[in-house]
Amino acid sequence: MADAPSRRPSILATIMRIESGGRNVTQGEIGDINNRTGDLAKGFYQITGGTWRDFGGDKVGYKSAIDAPYAAQLQVAQNIPVQRWGPNTQAALRAAGYEPQPGETLGQMLTRYGEDPTATKPEDLGGSTVVAAAPTLPAGLLGASTPAPATSIDGAKRDKEKEEEAAYASLTREGMKLMAAEEPPAAPPVQPASAGGLLQASAPVPLPDFTKPAPSLPDYLEMRSQQRLRRA
Repeated sequence: MADAPSRRPSILATIMRIESGGRNVTQGEIGDINNRTGDLAKGFYQITGGTWRDFGGDKVGYKSAIDAPYAAQLQVAQNIPVQRWGPNTQAALRAAGYEPQPGETLGQMLTRYGEDPTATKPEDLGGSTVVAAAPTLPAGLLGASTPAPATSIDGAKRDKEKEEEAAYASLTREGMKLMAAEEPPAAPPVQPASAGGLLQASAPVPLPDFTKPAPSLPDYLEMRSQQRLRRA
């Protein structure tokens, strides 16, 4: 016999009780037929990776259900048809007095039964929505030398900078190879001056020998007086 509306568990509590026990776990921890497919169901509502993507998981900013906070998992779960959950969950819903309709999403079913999705929490089943904090490293050399994990944006920026540096280094190496292989242009040959030119490259003009005495000039006055005597 189904529980009375005032006493029966909520739709969300019924699903989580069967699927995860109100815990943010992977399918491998609780066992499921989908273990054979490799696409493990995860999170409070045990949503596989394919179902997570098909019903808006990529729009909430998390790659899988178990990586998302409870509010994001609930948002995606309400887009999923209720028939996508397993036969044990279907039987539990009917036993609690809920009858899923063909093609009806979880959100539509909550609206049809007047259930407030925010009224149910994993804590109601003994679970918790608190995300476990990362372990704190002890103070000392180990803690000081361990860098903080980089964000995906920083990692992408560093990858792009490395690619640009590698491209620049490759271009530089190619340029150096081209410069080393290139021979300097030969100097143009010196053309000798033509026969009628001012300079003869093959016959330099000799300089006078200043070590020898200069030749004496003829006495033109004496020569003139001798001519007069001959005329007389």
